[in-house]
Amino acid sequence: TLTTDDRKIQTGRIDVALKTGQDAIDAAATTPDAINAFDTNKPLIQAVHTPGQPLADRKADRKAKLQAEHDKIVNDIKNDPTLTAAEKPLQITNADTALTNANLAVDAATDADHVDSAFSDGITAIDGAHKTGATLDTQRTAKKDALDKEAATVKQAIQDDATLTSAEKKTQSDAVDKALTDAKSAIDNATTADTINAAADTGLANIRNAHQSGPSL
Repeated sequence: TLTTDDRKIQTGRIDVALKTGQDAIDAAATTPDAINAFDTNKPLIQAVHTPGQPLADRKADRKAKLQAEHDKIVNDIKNDPTLTAAEKPLQITNADTALTNANLAVDAATDADHVDSAFSDGITAIDGAHKTGATLDTQRTAKKDALDKEAATVKQAIQDDATLTSAEKKTQSDAVDKALTDAKSAIDNATTADTINAAADTGLANIRNAHQSGPSL
């Protein structure tokens, strides 16, 4: 039930108690004094050994803390705006697996040191399940850059479309510009990875739909 540190501390205390007892015996002037010094210090040495938390209790305590950490991390994942709806379940599954493995390791431990080691490793694994995505600003910039490129491509296609009149080309190019502006505004107003992606997807579709070829020549 004792950890390595516990043993070291208690052993050190025994050494101190032993030295104190030996010094008292050495200082005794008579045999009765020496016997009295022995009788006084022997129980002090024996009292140093204090068993640790029962192993079963230690395991239950550590598993409860692992569960609490797991629940915290899962909540963090669910509320992480940088993650998509597809990414969140994967990370939650990883947290669940880390908890299961940690509990098994704690159950298999045969002493306090191994219980604590399994607990520490479990906390690290559970915490590691949550991997924050790119910042929302980074995601917004990436999506807007992609829309800029698509808008340029579509506008070039409009200009190269021989089935369109000059007036139609201008109208469609203007429609591309409006779709691009609207999409960027929606992306700027989005507050999660999912809504950023949705705004970008809608914008992309509107930009592409702005180009409508005329009747074949």
